[in-house]
Amino acid sequence: TGSSAHAASGGSEDGTYICYAMGPRAALEIGRKQLIYFCAEVLDEQADPTMLAEIDDSLLEESLTL
Repeated sequence: TGSSAHAASGGSEDGTYICYAMGPRAALEIGRKQLIYFCAEVLDEQADPTMLAEIDDSLLEESLTL
């Protein structure tokens, strides 16, 4: 339908937009992986495996330096 095309491009038929934003506190309380999953869900997409792998790599590096 026409409205789903507008929603996919980020706007509605009346020209309004919904913007989601999270501050730095979200990363501390939720975690980086959960933020990626949440953003992907909001966008109705799959979480990017490359981004998830980067987080896994950085967590491994952090654990090795302790």
